[in-house]
Amino acid sequence: VGLQGFSLRDTNQNPRGRKPTAQETRFMAFQAIVHGAGGLVWWGANFIPSDSALWAAIKQTSRDVSTISDWLVEADSPFQVQATGVETLLKQPIANGNTYLLIAVNPQDTSQNVEFALSEPKTIKTAREIFTKQPVAVSEGRFTDSVEAYGVRLYEVTIADAS
Repeated sequence: VGLQGFSLRDTNQNPRGRKPTAQETRFMAFQAIVHGAGGLVWWGANFIPSDSALWAAIKQTSRDVSTISDWLVEADSPFQVQATGVETLLKQPIANGNTYLLIAVNPQDTSQNVEFALSEPKTIKTAREIFTKQPVAVSEGRFTDSVEAYGVRLYEVTIADAS
């Protein structure tokens, strides 16, 4: 998937054009992954100054994708995520692992309080935010988190059979 890394103002095609924000850059990348992208490239990098906030955002997003790359090459999980208001992807554990990768992106321009659960016969046993390593409280096989407008959340989750 080719992602926009510049504005039409940079190419002198639209004087009112603007560059994507750091949040939009991150959202575009992870939404593309949720929808099946097998690779990412930022189009227009030659228009981006190497000391700009946009270039820093692209590099950080690339590092974040690299951090989860072992999961991304695994199969999608057959378990269905229930999470109203966001788009999700659940990836199988990496070889010799037992944690699944759960990616959630909020395609809306407002924050969402989202309850995450799995369809029967599976439940979420534990959840933890990938980058901060902070555990997320799971109760009765589900957890709730706030996802800001155009936000991205990445969790490591373990799964159990519903009782």
